[in-house]
Amino acid sequence: MKSYLDLIPISAKNHKKQGRMTLFCIILSVFLVTVIFGMAEMAIRSQQYQEIKTGGNWHVIFSDIDQETGALIQVRPEVACSSWYAYVKEASGFSIDGRAIGIAGIDGEAYASMFEHELVEGSFPKSYNEIVLSESAKSILKVKLGDMITIDGIGETFTISGFAAASANQMRYESFSVLLSMEAFRRHIPAEDYTEQLVVQLSTFCNMQKVIADITQTFHLNEKQVAQNGNLLMVLGQSNDNFVIQLYGCAVVLFFLVLIASVLMITSSLNSNVMQRTEFFGMLRCIGATKKQIMSIVRREGLRWCKFAIPGGLAGGVVVVWILCAVLKWISPEYFAEMPVFRVSGISIFCGIAVGLLTVLIAAQSPAKKAAGVSPLMAVSGNAYQI
Repeated sequence: MKSYLDLIPISAKNHKKQGRMTLFCIILSVFLVTVIFGMAEMAIRSQQYQEIKTGGNWHVIFSDIDQETGALIQVRPEVACSSWYAYVKEASGFSIDGRAIGIAGIDGEAYASMFEHELVEGSFPKSYNEIVLSESAKSILKVKLGDMITIDGIGETFTISGFAAASANQMRYESFSVLLSMEAFRRHIPAEDYTEQLVVQLSTFCNMQKVIADITQTFHLNEKQVAQNGNLLMVLGQSNDNFVIQLYGCAVVLFFLVLIASVLMITSSLNSNVMQRTEFFGMLRCIGATKKQIMSIVRREGLRWCKFAIPGGLAGGVVVVWILCAVLKWISPEYFAEMPVFRVSGISIFCGIAVGLLTVLIAAQSPAKKAAGVSPLMAVSGNAYQI
């Protein structure tokens, strides 16, 4: 034996029953915190996926700006992806089979980054004579992928390369729209007939509100020229709305409640454990162990339990989060359709480990002091349970 600390595994092996309650308390605290933060993150992710599915994965649109201003915005380091987006409304005179249509154009790379989830079948147009139709066009026009279709007002025939999810209004009024690549749009639609906007996706690592404000001020834009994707920014924690802060704030409050309850339970368990081993600590003092070494032994014993308790609590918490997400998705697919099921929350793992270590370190302070206060005379005189 090179150190008094080498006695820890020997002592733990001989006092398994006394340590079970402490082990259970650590597992329970880690489990509860993992579930709390895991469900909080899954709820936020669900909202994020829902907003992206509903409105697209873009953060801000700039209108009524010239090409030079747009180019300067696009090269900013905070811009992850951007594209010019152009459209003409249904009243612009373009139609298919006598039905008025709206036509839009966007770059393929930007579409893949911001609106790829809307493509339910096929692919984005790769040439000037390919188009994407709203999904509702399949039943209205009785068409499929690869069919040829003529747009009245343009006077050219296009190949259907894909179908995109139809909006609620289109489904309601049995209408549909057409999507072209930006190059094809500019080629086929006269410049005076359409409006262009710059759609921007910002880096998730920047302060989006600060970047948007800086762009607005730098290029002297007014409020009407800047449209934010408010709902998406809110669930990303990048707006003035404190939805994410409130949700995680509740989780933090519960974290501290679990921490306090766990500390009290573990302290009680460790105190009982120390009292039953008063003679052991007294004998250590007899053979030269200092108070500091005795306190270190008690703390190390607690941390040794963490090696088994923390992984067990984390595993149980992750599995329960999966089960709860699956149940919510099954019970109410309308509200929890985008709820991720088999995902692991990084913040829940971190907080679970943190609460496990903190509860042991805090709870061990009082029992460690009591163990260090054992007099060598108590052990040799037989007063083993008096501290």
